[in-house]
Order: sequence, then C-alpha cells, then structure tokens
Amino acid sequence: MVKLICQKCGNEMREIHEDGKTYWVCDKCGNVVKPKKKKRKEKKRKLTKAEQIEKFRKLAKEKGIPADLIDFESIVDETLTYEENLRRINEELKKHNPELSLEEVDMEQMERDFREHYRKMIIEEFNKDIEEIKKRKTPELEKYFYTLKELVKITVKGDISGLIVHGEGGLGKTYTVLQTLAELGMKFGSDYVYLSTHITPLELYNLLYKYNDRVVVIDDVEKLLQYEKTIGILKSALWSSVNGKRVITYYTTSNKLEAPEEFVFEGKIILILNKIPKKNKEIIDSLLSRVFSYRLKFTYEERMKIMYEMAKVFNIPFKIVDFLKEKFTPALQDFNFRTLMKLNLIYKYYQANPSQLNGSSWKVIGEKLLEQNTNPILQKVWELVNSSKTVKEQVKEFTRETGMSRATFFRYKAKLEEMFGKPL
Repeated sequence: MVKLICQKCGNEMREIHEDGKTYWVCDKCGNVVKPKKKKRKEKKRKLTKAEQIEKFRKLAKEKGIPADLIDFESIVDETLTYEENLRRINEELKKHNPELSLEEVDMEQMERDFREHYRKMIIEEFNKDIEEIKKRKTPELEKYFYTLKELVKITVKGDISGLIVHGEGGLGKTYTVLQTLAELGMKFGSDYVYLSTHITPLELYNLLYKYNDRVVVIDDVEKLLQYEKTIGILKSALWSSVNGKRVITYYTTSNKLEAPEEFVFEGKIILILNKIPKKNKEIIDSLLSRVFSYRLKFTYEERMKIMYEMAKVFNIPFKIVDFLKEKFTPALQDFNFRTLMKLNLIYKYYQANPSQLNGSSWKVIGEKLLEQNTNPILQKVWELVNSSKTVKEQVKEFTRETGMSRATFFRYKAKLEEMFGKPL
C-alpha cells in the first residue's frame, strides 16, 4: 500500500480502489490525487534456434502446410534475429502456397505474440498483488466501499433526502449500508428501519407515515418501482414541493389506509436494488435526479482482492479463496461474495464432519456448486479471448461451433471486458 501526504493540508491520504482504478483522497480537505502512469520496461530475450524452429513449425501448421515439407534446420540461422528468420520462413511458405500473403502471416503472428505476452503480464501483476494482500496482516476492506459509505453518511447527516444504491447482487450493498448506519451510532427501530419484503403502494404510504422521523431502508425494490403510484409517492417523499416541505398524498376509499390522506415526510429514504427497471424509465429518471444515485460495481481483479481481504475479517482460510480463484471463469453467473461464504460453509461442515467425506474432498461439492451456475456460451467466448488466437480466428471458431452470429460474439466479449475493466 502506497502512503501519500496531502500537499495542501499535510494530512495522510486514504487509498481508494474503484472501477479498476486507484487514487488517493484526503478526508480533511477533499484533495484527490491520481497516480501517474508508469511505462513498463520490457526485457527482450533472444530466442534460441530450437525455440524459433518450434514457433515456425506451429506457424506452418496454422497455415495448412505440413511441417515435414520444410527443412527448418537449414533455413533457420541462429546468428540472425527472429524477424530475419521469419522472413526466410515466409519465403519458403510461399513456395508451398503461392496465394499465401506474407504480410498476413507477419501480422497474424505478431497479434498472437502480443496477446500471449499481454495475458502473461496481466496474470503476473495480479498474482503479485494477491501475494502482497496475503502477507499483509491488517485487512484493508473498507477502501473498496469508501464512496458508498460516504454517500450513506452524507444522506443521513446532510440535507439530501435520499440515496439509491444499485448493482449486481452479492457485492455488499446491503451489508455496507447497514454497517455504516451502525457506525454512525444509529439503532434499528428507533433511528432506522429495514424493509425487504414486497409491499404495495398503499403499504408504502402507511409505512412512510409510521416511520416519518426515521431513515427508511428498503431492499430489493425492483418490483416496487414497477408501479407509477409508488414512484409518485417516493418522488414526493424525496423532494420538497410545498413551501420547502415534502408533502405526500394518497386518496383512496380503502379501509387499509392507516395514515391521513396528506402528511409531511421528514425522514430519509435509502433504496437498494440490483438493477434499475427499464419500465417507467422516464418517471424513474426523474426520481433518480432527486437523490444520490450510486452503482456499486467491481472488476474481476477487485472482487478477488476483496475476497482475500474478507478472508481476514471473517476468518476464512485462504485456501478457500485460492480454490475460487483457481476455478474462476467469468461465465460463472454468481461470482460474488455470497459464493465465497457458501464455499466456506461447505468447508466448515466437512471440517466438523470428516467422516462424511468418504475419501473425497470438500472441493468436489464446491466444483459442482460452481459448475451448475456457468453460462456455456459465455464460457466459450472466454476460452477464445483467453487464447492466443487472433480476433478473426476467434470469431470464425465461435460462429462455427455455436451457430451464432459475429455480433453475438462481440456482445458477449463486451460483457467480459466490462467485468475485467480492460480490453481482452
């Protein structure tokens, strides 16, 4: 962990990780520092004659030319560079296939070499970061949730009336919100309430009246936002319309109405959901404009780092996180922190009941749990982009084996790139 001192006020700055980026924030004056990008110096090792011949054999095979037709031993000169020998091999390949483009051979091989080098470099850097996290005894979990925690504090203590938190399930939205409220000294029931069951617009109106002076946290509200009447109630509760007051009204003949037809709401509202519904988009957008709206998301690398930090906090053996890292595929539908907790429960059960293993391992059950949640199409795209094949070759193999279109390949590829936070 890099420690920085704020140049403006002299306070020690806090390291933050979000969306695959690292920066430092001063809690005292609000100064933000972004790191300068360092150019990596790469050391080139000269390939031996045997290594060059092996590469050229693969090249001939990829171009459909039998390797035994070419005398690689006599053509490859160990006093020449790889590029110079490649030109000599290209000339030989042209003799066996006159229609073969030398430029195409060079460019495709260069792309394969680059992709392989890039993949190895990313893996090495990531593994190095993981080892550093393992060695460091003090967990640094909060820095990944810094922005969300600050928005909760500002919502509760400041003038803003609400916060909408959305993002994939299992990433810690609810846990972080409730933990932050507890850190602020707020007590469940007297200072805030937490609702996670399905409620109708009328029930919501009654609840807001009942808990008028508290922070109301409503979880899993996707279905709730499908009703225009519900959105209307929330808009009134979150934005002042009459003399600076937030007045909510509900007119009905139903005997289930437990509140006045009109009242002033003075509390705060925090909504938590996995995905903002597309239905009623314009009305929901007007709701979002009234409050803080924050999407909690992490790249694959951030998720793995958080899991190792969680292992320290919740006393989870590192070997469980290692297992998840080893078996990881972005085609896994539920690659989140709940999956880590489930694997830990499996591990703890067999630790307490070793006789139940019957000579097997807890990993067998863990693998089955992961396999059933894997998307086969996304898995195929992952295998292709993670190979040294050119993009052209990836698309060709994908369309041939799946029967799906080129556009579908790139749509799935875009999903993977969003998860990794970098081009693949």
